[in-house]
Amino acid sequence: MALFGKKKVPKTQPGASSGSKGKETTYLGQKLKIKGTVSGDGNVIILGRLEGSFDLKGELTIAEPASVMGEIKAGLISVKGKAEGTVVAHNKLHLEPSAKVSGTVRAKTISMLEGAQLDGEMAMSSSTGAHSKKGTAS
Repeated sequence: MALFGKKKVPKTQPGASSGSKGKETTYLGQKLKIKGTVSGDGNVIILGRLEGSFDLKGELTIAEPASVMGEIKAGLISVKGKAEGTVVAHNKLHLEPSAKVSGTVRAKTISMLEGAQLDGEMAMSSSTGAHSKKGTAS
């Protein structure tokens, strides 16, 4: 697989939500270390390391063993690797068993599988920013 890649997400791709159909998916390779800002309307799968900020209208997947440090915003965020900083999922945050998330988390809904780690402040509401529920989960 190349370090950068784009492809159309097939309508039958497992795990694809109805909002992701037909959007381009960009892969950031495992050997990449990026500092900066990534924004756009497509979907991104991170396999490497990013320091900075994400602002996506699509879906963001932080694969294992990828790590992201900074401000992360996307419609749907799925974490299998590591995320540190502010995580804002406009629709849903999904944490796989290998996920390690620390910092401030805001999401309309959250799903967390056994083994996932969440350490920090969490706020859940329809506006992804109102009523805080402070606590720690591991």
